[in-house]
Amino acid sequence: MYKSSLLILLVFSIGLNVFQYQKLDKFKSGNDREKKRGSLRVGETIPTISAVQLDGSLSKIQYSDSDFPTVLYMFAPKCSWCQHNLSSLKSFSGQIKNKANLIGISLAYVGTNEYIQENPLPFQVLKDIPADVFELMKLGSTPQTIVISPEGKVLKSWIGAYMGNTKSEIESYFDVQLPEIKLER
Repeated sequence: MYKSSLLILLVFSIGLNVFQYQKLDKFKSGNDREKKRGSLRVGETIPTISAVQLDGSLSKIQYSDSDFPTVLYMFAPKCSWCQHNLSSLKSFSGQIKNKANLIGISLAYVGTNEYIQENPLPFQVLKDIPADVFELMKLGSTPQTIVISPEGKVLKSWIGAYMGNTKSEIESYFDVQLPEIKLER
């Protein structure tokens, strides 16, 4: 009886260790994927993006439709940094009108229409991009600003609100002046 109890306990312990190892391995793999996701690299080619307009119709982003680069601004309605970034984004939009085509893309699957009704943006906003494009473009962090050439190549990519180095780099890249973001306390 004693030996069989020890054997059962040993088998249970080994099973529990294997289970815990698998959980840990999945956790590490998930973190590795996040690290790999990172940000787009300059020179990467971005495919044409099909997404849904706010009225529900399908739209395609064709980078070659213009001689100007396309600027994709990724946001999420519940992102607090996106909310803090609104005044800078609107200023940015006005200052690059003759330099680039700005398109907003919501990474959220719900709440985008309501968000835009409360916070109207002076440029086209799309939503519901396909999951494969989401992965290919290494999306997830918001806000994110991506500059794409008419040939579909990434020229520049910034993650974060228009503060600090990000603000300085965007101002320099586009030759614009952005307002300071004031965080409420």
